Parts: sequence; C-alpha cells; structure tokens
Amino acid sequence: MTLFEYMKTPKYKNYIRNREIFEERSAGIFRATVNSRIKLELMGSGAIVQNDTVFSGFNGGKGNYSSISDLIVPSNLLSSITSTYISYATNGRVLFNEKENEYMLQKVKTAIKEQSIGGSCLLKLVEKNGQPYINIFNAISYYAVEDEDIQDIRSAYVIFNLVEETDNTETYLLERHEGKLVTYKYLKRVTEKDGVTVAYIDCKIDGLEQKEDEKGVWFSYEKLEKPVVAEITNLVFSGESDYTDDNIALLREIVVTNTINSQTFDKISNPLLALPEESIEYDENGNARVNLSDRTIIIREGGSKPEQISLESRIEQSDQHRTNLEGQIFSSLAVNTIALGVSGEGSLSGIAIERMLSNTSSRVEEKRKNVAKALFDLTGVKISFSDPIGDNYKEEVTTAKTAVDGGFMSIKQACAEIGNEDDYEQIIKEAKAQVTGNYEGFIDDKKTPEEEDVK
Repeated sequence: MTLFEYMKTPKYKNYIRNREIFEERSAGIFRATVNSRIKLELMGSGAIVQNDTVFSGFNGGKGNYSSISDLIVPSNLLSSITSTYISYATNGRVLFNEKENEYMLQKVKTAIKEQSIGGSCLLKLVEKNGQPYINIFNAISYYAVEDEDIQDIRSAYVIFNLVEETDNTETYLLERHEGKLVTYKYLKRVTEKDGVTVAYIDCKIDGLEQKEDEKGVWFSYEKLEKPVVAEITNLVFSGESDYTDDNIALLREIVVTNTINSQTFDKISNPLLALPEESIEYDENGNARVNLSDRTIIIREGGSKPEQISLESRIEQSDQHRTNLEGQIFSSLAVNTIALGVSGEGSLSGIAIERMLSNTSSRVEEKRKNVAKALFDLTGVKISFSDPIGDNYKEEVTTAKTAVDGGFMSIKQACAEIGNEDDYEQIIKEAKAQVTGNYEGFIDDKKTPEEEDVK
C-alpha cells in the first residue's frame, strides 16, 4: 500500500469525522441528513422550507427564517462513551515501574482515545537527554505495511508528515520503520487538471547513510539498537474503531429525533389549536384568517369549540425511539447509563451496580492491556492499574479506617482490603499520606498485622 492508496481507504476518511464527533460537533456532521428529514417532517404543515432555512414565525407581517443548522439538537453520546473509557482506564492509581508519572499517564489517556476513535495508533520512542518520550501518531498520520506472505501481519509502519503545501503540490516526509531499520524519503504529489501525478524526489538528511532503491530514487536510512515503534490496535487485532458505521447511523438518527422533537419544530409543525371551520374567514384572494374580537375566537352558537392539540403522545413515542437507539449503542460498546453516571436508579445495591459495570470494566481492561504492552515493548516500563470500577484509593483507605475504628475490621483485614497485606509498611506509609485526622485504632507503628487481634 502506498501513501495515496491509504488516503483513499475508509479508515483514513472516517477518522476526521470520528474526531469531530468526539469533539462534540455532531450538529455539523449530520447537518445534511437533518436538513432533508426536516423538509419531509414539515411537508403539509404550512411551514416553508427553502434551502437550509425554515420558516419560524412572523415579524411585522414578514416571514422570519432561521438556519436549520442553528436549530439542530446534537448528541454527544459517542464522545461521552469514549470519555468514560478514558476516565475508567486512568482512575485511581496508575503506576509506572511502581512510581506515578504524570507524563506517562497523559500518554495513556491519549492512546485510549486514539484507539477508540481511530481504531489504532502508533507509539514512537524518542530519547532526549537520556529521558524517554513517547510520540503518538493517530490513524491518519501513519499506515501499516502488511506482510506479503502472511495477510494481516504488519511487517512495517510508515509515518508521514505534511511538510510543505502549495496550490498544486503536497510534499510529505515518509519515515518507514521495519524492525531496527528506519528509511526516510520525501514524497511529492502534484495535482493536475486531468488527475493526480505522483513523483518522488531525493531525500538528503545530514548524518544518515544514503542509498538508492530499485527505482533509482535516493533515500536515507539509519540502523537502531532496537525497534522504536509499537502499534496499538483497538479490540485485540481488529483495528476497528468504536465509531463503526452502525453506531454512526444510530447516532445520526438520535440527532434527527432530537431535532424533530425539539420545541422549535413542535411550534412549527404542530398547530396549538384545532379551529372549527366557521371561525375561519377568507378574503377575495382566498387568504384565510381567524375571526377574532378582542383576541377572542368567535364561533356561532352551537358550533364546535377550538381544541388544544396535545403533543404528549408524539413526544413519548420519540423518547422511546431515542431510548431504543441509545440502547443499541450501549450494547455495542459495553456501557450503560450507570457507567456514564447519569442513571437515576437509586435503589440498586453496590453489588448490582458492579455487575452492571462488569462489561464496561472488561472493555476498559482490554484497551489498557493494549497500551501497557506497547509501552513495555518500547520502554521496558511496567504499568499497573487500579480496578476500573473500584473506589478511589483515598476512599478505600478512609472506608477501611472507619471499619477499624468501629470495631468491624482488624488492621490486618484493612491492609488486605486496600493492598497487599504482606507489604504492611508500605500500606501504612500510603495510608498516612492519604488519610487526614485521627489514626488511632487504624495505624499503630508498633504493631504488625500478625500481632493485631480481631476486635
């Protein structure tokens, strides 16, 4: 696969869409679909739709038009789910070689995000002044070169950066990693009226060896002590984004449903009153108006009375439809409203909630394993995480202290609850750092777990 072949793949084209949805710009993404559906919704209602505007009221006897784009009610469901994955993956303690490292923690967050919205990402190790740094390339900044003999086995990775752009040319710097060998080459694309012409130009990089390939094109290369790139693919080896075509279609329908069911369009497409025919008068041009006297509708004796139209049934149907759509996305991505923290189910026990979150926990664990393996392959750094659905460590320590103070738990049991009971001194040290207040009955430096009797 070449660079320009990769730029034509669905993965490359969908990434920009997915990123905009993650950044909560679904209104713009689905504008064309909402526009067409609104026109269908308002047909026969007396509302006027022209291009991307809709008639929304009177202003001094003149029509007042509003942009449909301004009236779209977006949905941030997919972005909320991705944010939930990031939050669960990095909650509590994240240790690197048994030490907390804020820089690496931010890299874990970025990697979780990129594998979710793009399906994969590439990590590159860079050392500066003896310190390791990680560069993360998203799905539209690199592509994998599959082994010709074994399909789906990635034998090399090509990282590309746009370094110069003019009216009709784009120049990219390609960096191909294959094991310990890195190859550098410039690639220029020249766009002409009759199509696209691809041309290669020489690459001159100081300090690197030069070589000529089979096409007679010069490139530079260097040999490394060990490979410095590692790929993270979402959901084992599938490389499939969480923003699948099915989930995008469901989100699009949610946005359409939200918009059509909004107060703005209810006012346009649903008259508030059903008027009797005798209350409507027509002029010589056939224009209708309501017969009013001092803002009171005039009806003949014995005539039908105006009736207010109820929108409750329609709103209920739309709400149920939206709930069904959201449920399909939840099922696909192993989450629920409790995982998002928006459930009003206050009667559920802690065990019931934990069971409901088990699928989400498994999904997060899988994403974290992918990140941890890639970082370990590059840096040798061992990563350990807290339980994705566990309490914050400070809360765990505080809860254990309360149990000891109340006589329900021994210090040994408390240490076992919040960590490894064999590492008593470390637990005591962390407990002192985490809990403020009275330590009596919980932390006694003179006692060991074996000496503490159960109260």
